[in-house]
Amino acid sequence: MPFTICRSGGGKMSDGGWRIADVQPVFPSWDRRGGCASRKYRRRHPLKAQTGWSVQNDHPVRAVLTSDGAATPPILGGEYVVHSRILLLIFVILLSACRQKMADQPRYDPYEESTFFPDMLSARPLPVGTVPRDFPTRNELLYRGTLNGKAADQFPFPITMDVLHRGHERFDIYCSPCHGYVGLGDGMVARRGFRRSPPSFHTDELRAAPPGQFFDVITNGFGAMPSYAYQVDTRDRWAIIAYIRALQMSQWAPTNVVPPDELQRLEQQKQ
Repeated sequence: MPFTICRSGGGKMSDGGWRIADVQPVFPSWDRRGGCASRKYRRRHPLKAQTGWSVQNDHPVRAVLTSDGAATPPILGGEYVVHSRILLLIFVILLSACRQKMADQPRYDPYEESTFFPDMLSARPLPVGTVPRDFPTRNELLYRGTLNGKAADQFPFPITMDVLHRGHERFDIYCSPCHGYVGLGDGMVARRGFRRSPPSFHTDELRAAPPGQFFDVITNGFGAMPSYAYQVDTRDRWAIIAYIRALQMSQWAPTNVVPPDELQRLEQQKQ
């Protein structure tokens, strides 16, 4: 049965001590009665007096606490504290089980019907021109740079001046930082950050390499060079290779293949 603990302002205890008021059949709560802040507890929670306090049960329904000068009132027993900790633990567990609403967003299962798209299909068609990377393609030469599984020694389309200009532009953007503008392997990145410079395109080995070998290196990478398949489109890779061939010819071409007017201009620049 619950009882009330009150701080006495006078009356029976002239020293302003603590007393236990009349028993009241109510659950624990806070209230104020007669200017006294009181709290009700169940009787099964035993009272424990601090040092300097004593409990006097001189009344059938009233117990009086007397003090010999201690400054603290009696405290509750351990059973109330245990119950409070259990409730706190349950509250923490419930909070940890909360999830953000992002985890419950609507989604489609494979091949599930959709009411949003006009064709009622949740799976959308691939964009035009999409090329799968890990599946065989119809044009082996264009997309793999091989013929019958070997590096191709030819280009998949005719090389025109427009293709060379496109290759020149792509080469200056993606290749010249390491390989240099002429292909000597002396790009600014190679000069400032590489312990070993890239090979020159003008060596006998690379001048004899087939175009398919260059395509494989640009697509898959080689040594310290990473793959540029995501940065450079398939046709642009071939354009870059055509421009590399033009660079190689510019450094090793004999004079008899140079047009007369160009040869005369070169001679004038040399003087």
